[in-house]
Amino acid sequence: GEGGGGGGANSEELLSEGKPATSDVRGNLGEASVVTSSAVTDWLKDRWQAASDMSGTPIPGEHWLEVDLQGAARLTRALVDFEAAHSTDYVVQGRAS
Repeated sequence: GEGGGGGGANSEELLSEGKPATSDVRGNLGEASVVTSSAVTDWLKDRWQAASDMSGTPIPGEHWLEVDLQGAARLTRALVDFEAAHSTDYVVQGRAS
């Protein structure tokens, strides 16, 4: 139905909430799993970045972060939330396994 979030044609569901996330590097802030939590209580620990220090020095090379939705899903959009010290080149990919 319409309104109320009852699964109607215009409703959206955050599919990544609480799902497992992994990355190729640990970085200097939170683990990859912080990207699948909507609970933000600490502006440093509740974000992930591929940096080696608090100045945001990038860890050399290309890096990846993967979220396992744990099942098939029809995605309508992907939200990538960057801060000022962000990558200028990224790719969003999907796969069925």
